[in-house]
Amino acid sequence: MTELTKIPHFSAPASTGQTIEAASYIGKLPLVLVFCAEEPVLRAFDDALSDFGNARSQPLAILEATARTVRDMAEGMDLNLPLLADPVDAIRAEFGVTSDCVVVADAAGVVQHVFDLGGDPGDTVAKALDAVSEMETPLSA
Repeated sequence: MTELTKIPHFSAPASTGQTIEAASYIGKLPLVLVFCAEEPVLRAFDDALSDFGNARSQPLAILEATARTVRDMAEGMDLNLPLLADPVDAIRAEFGVTSDCVVVADAAGVVQHVFDLGGDPGDTVAKALDAVSEMETPLSA
């Protein structure tokens, strides 16, 4: 993904047992989409859930895994971060990302930032929070 664009419509089963649809956030909250299944990254975003909440944004991790696997991972790691099942990497393909990365979209669903994961997961979380804090959130949120 090299240019700013709107996020594609997607829905996926989540570790919460619900199906999460991107459309349910458009016009309400910025989205922070984490394309990575590495435990340190997932834990770092999970640990920062209240910070993302304070920034009026929603992080979601999208994993190449089945619905059962994301539920088992969330339970086994005691995560509250919603993990979305993307067993054939269809969502990743729609976004056009090939490596582990974070995609930050504003409340209108327009992609504002894409950055590769690397280094300290806490730094990645801080970068995502900084990106979200630069955005204006709609009053209806």
